[in-house]
Amino acid sequence: MNDDMKLQAFTLKTFSFDGAHTGDNIAREVKTVLLEFGWTNQTVVCVSDGGSNMIKAFTKVLKFPRQECVAHGLHRLVVHDFIDHPSQSALKNIITKLKQINQKIIYKKVKLEEDYARDEEKKLFQELVNVATRI
Repeated sequence: MNDDMKLQAFTLKTFSFDGAHTGDNIAREVKTVLLEFGWTNQTVVCVSDGGSNMIKAFTKVLKFPRQECVAHGLHRLVVHDFIDHPSQSALKNIITKLKQINQKIIYKKVKLEEDYARDEEKKLFQELVNVATRI
């Protein structure tokens, strides 16, 4: 909170680190960042996904209050509780097919672009021939 008692939120740092992303390793990295910014006596509340490693890092090792990210919660609700539900097998099949189509399009993107460029060149050439024969 600031001097006017208004809640403030900050992202101190984003980075990746090598090694296993265990609760202990995440907690160690968070401690390092807090020390780097001189945040040794501030109240910290963490927002994270619901992974067991994040829960361990923030609530068990660091003893910080932790709030689960709403976006991660919605994703879990939609994917795990709805799409992956056995009653939704038809929807899951459609999504699987759409993903396959998307992968094929991405894979063949360069070829499709080359084919399109060739077609456009052919059309332009044909237009030039048509104009030249009219002259």
